Amino acid sequence: ILEGGPTGQPIQFAIIGQQVYHKWTCDSETVDTFCAVVHSCTVDDGNGDTVQILNEEGCALDKFLLNNLEYPTDLMAGQEAHVYKYADRSQLFYQCQISITIKEPHSECARPKCAEPSGFNAVKVGAGGAAAGGAPPAPAAATPAPPPQAPAPANPISGRRPAAAALAQLRLLRKRRSAPGEQILDVRTEFSALDISDKPYTLPPPLRHRHLSGGFLAEPQRSFISQRGQQVCMSSFGLFVFLAMGVAMIAAFG
Repeated sequence: ILEGGPTGQPIQFAIIGQQVYHKWTCDSETVDTFCAVVHSCTVDDGNGDTVQILNEEGCALDKFLLNNLEYPTDLMAGQEAHVYKYADRSQLFYQCQISITIKEPHSECARPKCAEPSGFNAVKVGAGGAAAGGAPPAPAAATPAPPPQAPAPANPISGRRPAAAALAQLRLLRKRRSAPGEQILDVRTEFSALDISDKPYTLPPPLRHRHLSGGFLAEPQRSFISQRGQQVCMSSFGLFVFLAMGVAMIAAFG
């Protein structure tokens, strides 16, 4: 998940409403040989609340969470989105599957044939089993209450599901079977969403970005000496030399 657009930095913290870019890429030593399709995507809070946002065919279910993906190249998919979060948790965990197939000679990669998704149509994997991908929530007060074994999808950003539903989610993610010559990869990423503040601010880059090396970029430590409203900035080594010279002068003239 990148900041701003397809060329942005990977993020680890973001503010609600901030624009981000979901990007999936596969590396290959050969050109014009393989095709990739992203599908079966879910988002969860790490505590059991799981919502499906792409079905097993690779089509988006809720345009406010994630729209239908674009495929700029054979092995790349992406789409812009805006940061959201669960009501009582800041962490978001995204999990998807990528199907890799061999590209037919002199042809284009097959892409999902998806209709324009509506809003508030994400499918929650709740108690009682996984809901069918792409099925809209039952309209309130329009039909009799469904039987206990097949409850209507609940609000995707509220409620809790029991541990048994974790197995249902696994079945949901494994629902799509591999076709001959197809390989399916599971990928997962995460970031933390921060609440909106009434005071304008931006996160510093070391907190905002997730560096691929696994740590923050090292920056030299600097010290400040203040005198009568003025500040002088110097490195830690410079401050050490300055103090050493002062001690030497005091010792020489003392």
